[in-house]
Amino acid sequence: FEFARVMPDGGTRYFSVSGEPRFDPAETFLGYRGIGRDVTEIAIARERIATLAYNDALTGLANRTSLAPALEHAIERTRRHRSKLAGVFMDLDGFKQINDLHGHAAGDAFLVEVARRLRRSLRASDVVARLGGDEFFVVLEQMQDTPAVERVVSKLAAEVLKPYELFGGVKAGVSASLGVSIFPDD
Repeated sequence: FEFARVMPDGGTRYFSVSGEPRFDPAETFLGYRGIGRDVTEIAIARERIATLAYNDALTGLANRTSLAPALEHAIERTRRHRSKLAGVFMDLDGFKQINDLHGHAAGDAFLVEVARRLRRSLRASDVVARLGGDEFFVVLEQMQDTPAVERVVSKLAAEVLKPYELFGGVKAGVSASLGVSIFPDD
């Protein structure tokens, strides 16, 4: 088995241990005899691979791969609690011009800021995913009615539409196209 141990310096080390139980002639358990090794580098690499597989490398948001199972689980919870769920698709209009005029570094910084604004505007339990490019998807659980969804979507839109400061003090703005679907209504 593998386990993690916090070390005196505050760092975490991972160990792999295998062994066999040992008993005395009266069948009393004496302990284990086996081997162990430090697998910290392997464990960290595994965590990094998992992060890259399920999170957008640029923004840290969920990616398309992790959105599908998260949405399925959210739908099941919504059925169980007899509530509503909203899916919000957002496509940024004008992002291409930011990339073209100010370069990809500015475009990347812009997308990171959009992700930060979306996360800041939502509950920790809400899923925010970057589908790719300038497309985002938000899953809003435990919504009671359409006006509640409209309030949250308006708040998201207002955050995204605020001006952005790019490198060198240059300000830029975008608009957004949004689509909303409410489960189980739609």
